[in-house]
Amino acid sequence: MIKRVTVLTSLTLLFACVQEEHLKTVTFTVDMSSMENIGNVGIRGSLQVHPGK
Repeated sequence: MIKRVTVLTSLTLLFACVQEEHLKTVTFTVDMSSMENIGNVGIRGSLQVHPGK
């Protein structure tokens, strides 16, 4: 009985923690009007999601 409860609790916790995957499109606008002879523009760094924003 205890084994069954432990397995059911473990499965419930395992599946309760999984979140759906969401794809988002992020568009950046970069003002390069003061630069000359630009071939490519890249963005570096990590994009962090701030909860509540």
